[in-house]
Amino acid sequence: MSHLGTLISALIDGELAGAELDRANAHLAGCDVCRTEAAQLRRLKRELSALGDFDAADDAVTRRLLAMTHQNGPVTARPLRRQPGRRARRRRLFRS
Repeated sequence: MSHLGTLISALIDGELAGAELDRANAHLAGCDVCRTEAAQLRRLKRELSALGDFDAADDAVTRRLLAMTHQNGPVTARPLRRQPGRRARRRRLFRS
């Protein structure tokens, strides 16, 4: 956790005002660790926001992929075959 704690997220999100905003900005001015963390959070926020931006080409690709999955009918899971009265066995993972 940073020196600012949860205030750093609130600062990046624009949720601070008044004395809290002044205190956070003053701390950032003198703390390389928090300044670096703030820059990383800003970059992450921009990248996450960009994930929501789709253009027409992305939409066309999505439609084509969805159409491909429905060409042969809906995908269904095959039923488990068990003998009556027997419980399913767990597979053991062997580690080497």
